[in-house]
Amino acid sequence: MKKEFLLIAVLLLIANTMFAQMGINDDGSQPDSSAGLDIKFTNKGLLPPRMTHAQMDAIATPANGLIIFCTDCSTAVPGTLAMFMNGAWYISEPSCLGPHSPTAGTHLPGADRITWNWNVASGAAGYKWNTTNNYATASNMGTVNSKIETGLICNTQYTRYAWAFNGCGNSPPVTLSQFTAQNPQAPVSGVHNSSPTQILWQWNTVPGVTGYKWNNTNDYATAIDMITTTTKFEAGLTCVTSYTRYVWAYNTCGHSAATVLTQSTSACTSNTCPPTFTDSRDGKTYSAVLIGTQCWMAQNLNNNTVFPADCYDGNAANCSIYGGLYNWFAAMNGSVLEGATGICPPGWYIPSDDEWGTLIWFLGGVNIAGDYLKEAGTAHWASPNMGATNLSGFTALPGGRGYTDYFVELKSKAYFWSSSRDVYDDTKAYSVYLSYNNSVISGSYSNRTINRFSVRCIKN
Repeated sequence: MKKEFLLIAVLLLIANTMFAQMGINDDGSQPDSSAGLDIKFTNKGLLPPRMTHAQMDAIATPANGLIIFCTDCSTAVPGTLAMFMNGAWYISEPSCLGPHSPTAGTHLPGADRITWNWNVASGAAGYKWNTTNNYATASNMGTVNSKIETGLICNTQYTRYAWAFNGCGNSPPVTLSQFTAQNPQAPVSGVHNSSPTQILWQWNTVPGVTGYKWNNTNDYATAIDMITTTTKFEAGLTCVTSYTRYVWAYNTCGHSAATVLTQSTSACTSNTCPPTFTDSRDGKTYSAVLIGTQCWMAQNLNNNTVFPADCYDGNAANCSIYGGLYNWFAAMNGSVLEGATGICPPGWYIPSDDEWGTLIWFLGGVNIAGDYLKEAGTAHWASPNMGATNLSGFTALPGGRGYTDYFVELKSKAYFWSSSRDVYDDTKAYSVYLSYNNSVISGSYSNRTINRFSVRCIKN
């Protein structure tokens, strides 16, 4: 070791003798004319001698300008530079430190956008973001550590940059990279509901899509836009027959491959549901519709032969359009038995809560069945009558509700009684209702005496 040290010293002495200046670098360049020692690297620094405070004090006759790194001279930071000047050591106490660089977070891609995310950086007062690696032109994000960028091209990789900053300066950039979304995945077939003449086609949702299209042939161009609906009700089919349909997911980038849906209608039945029938008690004619295996009245009941119907606002014209309104005791004609005929025509009865549930299940559940039950358009429903298609043929009309001495919600909501009482509160009975501003059909227990609702009957 002593020999190696002696050799190095000799070489340095020779070099110092030959040259008035010395350059240490990796590019072979000459030292700057103003420097006796010019150290030049782009990936290395100058590491001064490291020692403790006691070791520093033990240096004999230090020269002015002597620099060392003292490992225990500062209480603020773990080590600091020290310089000997005019007979004393001066300690550098860093009181202003720039922030650490942020690290990339999880970005959220869309077909035409990316939400860029980066993690909070230690010591940061704020952040800047840019599409190029240029801090000077970067957008000041304040303390927000995310950026939504739109107007992008789908299935394309983008690179962006983010910096942390504080009053002392800015960090090096963190590079953010992400692809925009590609064509969506194909939806997965759901469980379809079928009757002898109807099928409710169902498929599962696909994350991040704009909507879905459905067709009875494998042709995306002519498919029906279902928007965000994941069910399609189809009627007028033949019993005991296998059907094949197709569904696609789409976004602004394109569409998925077709998902093939297959389902057979159920066995033929002799249970008939006449398109119209006449109430023998007053000669009124009503429409009827088969939904699943249930035959429902397709109009609200309007009968005064058993109990007088309440017409909304006392206007008989409203009874002609929306049917009568009845409290539960009138609708049940004094009976308290589930499935009672009530004021329904002969051969028909007041549906139970389970029978309402069967209808709702067949049409896809509480969140979507309203679309298939409500009359479409705004001739009778208030705008926007959201989602209404009436594909089931049920033609629910918004007769509103009555109380003892006033009426509310005509054209906004449709309320229908069931024959089922609340087992916990005998003052209430189960009812369902639909609204103009959503696709939901909701159930609740309502006061049997005060409330006056519409009546729909179901065939024996």
